[in-house]
Amino acid sequence: MNAVITGQHVYTEKPVLREETMHSHDTYEIFCLLAGDADYCVEGSRYPLQSGDVVLMRKGEIHIFQLRSAAPYERVFINFDIGDVLDYLDAQDLMLVFNDR
Repeated sequence: MNAVITGQHVYTEKPVLREETMHSHDTYEIFCLLAGDADYCVEGSRYPLQSGDVVLMRKGEIHIFQLRSAAPYERVFINFDIGDVLDYLDAQDLMLVFNDR
């Protein structure tokens, strides 16, 4: 079986501030802000981010990444289906960091 894992590295030197919409995924997500001035909003709660912060998202959680300024930013994120990952890792405890907060 091929695992469904997608990811992206984004660097934006001159971001345009715009209104984004809340969304969710049918996968789990690991998000890391490498640099920038941003917040991560999850289910109505806002979390100011600092460089190096990591956010773990359950599938179905409504969230949004929001810039606070037009400063350059850099981020990476990975989306995956936990079942596919667990096929390769025998690690049921991995689910706890996503689901038992």
